[in-house]
Amino acid sequence: MHRHIPPHLPADGAPGSLTLEDWDALARSGLFAGTTAEQRLLVEPFACTRHLAHGAFLLQPGEANTNIYVLVEGQLGAYRDAATQRMLARFVPGDAVGEHALIGQDGGTVYVAAQWPSRLIVLNAAALRTVIDAVPRVAINVLDMLSERLRAMNLRLEPDEQTESMDFMATHDAVTGLHNRRWMSDAFQSEIAQSQQGAAAAPDADGHRSLRSFQPGIGPQCRRCHLAPARRPDPAGVARY
Repeated sequence: MHRHIPPHLPADGAPGSLTLEDWDALARSGLFAGTTAEQRLLVEPFACTRHLAHGAFLLQPGEANTNIYVLVEGQLGAYRDAATQRMLARFVPGDAVGEHALIGQDGGTVYVAAQWPSRLIVLNAAALRTVIDAVPRVAINVLDMLSERLRAMNLRLEPDEQTESMDFMATHDAVTGLHNRRWMSDAFQSEIAQSQQGAAAAPDADGHRSLRSFQPGIGPQCRRCHLAPARRPDPAGVARY
């Protein structure tokens, strides 16, 4: 006899099925700060709930995102690198995540994962834009949230990381991620300098053939020196010029 095993997480809710706790989370969210209950009811036709297991990803860099999420229960963490698990931000009930979806669907630049089993309200960004037309205060709140989040992330960056980030942007193409013409120019000059120093003066004590063996006419005042080994092309030396 087949026995039904209930899932670990509750089923996600359908649009229009928000609970009183969900509405309270929306009221406390910075996304709807300064709005009335009647104005918040405008999202009821398309607002639904989603449950996220511990450790599950909500957002990933480069992954298309069409929703804004408001945390009702649990806790989320934002990470730049999923491997190192270094946290950039923590989200608690009432916080909104994914507000960049109002600007475009290209996705963010960090990983957002559940630190605890979490319950979220899902708001479709396209539908929320129509609400913003009737409630401009929401647009102002989004700008405030983006500005505060950017400021907080900049403060969390250590000086070495800020320098590394600036160096990367200065030497890499923003579209492809390949090295740009500035890197190529610097690398080219560096290769020329290394080639000129390749035949560095060194005593011929190990029995290798030297420049003198190829050029008998070199006078005794010139020290014998080894030929530089041939340099293989660097597979990383690809640039968008």
